[in-house]
Amino acid sequence: MDAALPGHDPFVVQTLGPGDLLGWSWLVPPYRWHFGAVTTEPVEAIEFDADRLADIADADPKFGYTLTLLLFEALVERLQATRARLLNLYRNPGEAATTAAPRRGESGGGW
Repeated sequence: MDAALPGHDPFVVQTLGPGDLLGWSWLVPPYRWHFGAVTTEPVEAIEFDADRLADIADADPKFGYTLTLLLFEALVERLQATRARLLNLYRNPGEAATTAAPRRGESGGGW
């Protein structure tokens, strides 16, 4: 995943892998992506119908609660990865923007 800063090339925020969640922008207005994503090899991904998923969560509060916990877990991981990546970039300003960021559980990830 990458993020863009005005006047700069996008920088890698986090490297995702199998089972990782990409995107929850469908959950809250204004329903816009804040990160970009690029693959380095073929990917198999699943896309969910956001309206249908929200309807199921409304109809089944236990499911909705579990879904919310999973989304918050992904959100916390993403925020921690972004923070760690920004700290690394400020410590090493010459570091290439395309250098892979640590995956969850790897050194430098902080979680």
